[in-house]
Amino acid sequence: MRIRAVSPIPPKESMNVEEIARKTLNKRLPGASLAMNTKISDINTDSLIMMEMKLELEDELGIELPDEAVDKIKTVGDFISLVKSCSQGQTAPDDDGRTAKRA
Repeated sequence: MRIRAVSPIPPKESMNVEEIARKTLNKRLPGASLAMNTKISDINTDSLIMMEMKLELEDELGIELPDEAVDKIKTVGDFISLVKSCSQGQTAPDDDGRTAKRA
């Protein structure tokens, strides 16, 4: 009897994580400037919109974005970096910018 190893389901290959995060931002904030250094506070984003984007990305990518980390997001770049680090199996960056691998 042969046993075949089954690998985990890979993330969506059609778009990379940054493209998926940007698509989510564009959907929730149509017409907003989404440069990496754009401040979240400058694009009329409130905590409800951030939570909706968080939940949407968690569902779409099968990841967990910690609420505390989402609350600390200041720029579009911060948002995309958080999504990328969590999708790579890392925890959210801590206060001094370091990330840790999940167990």
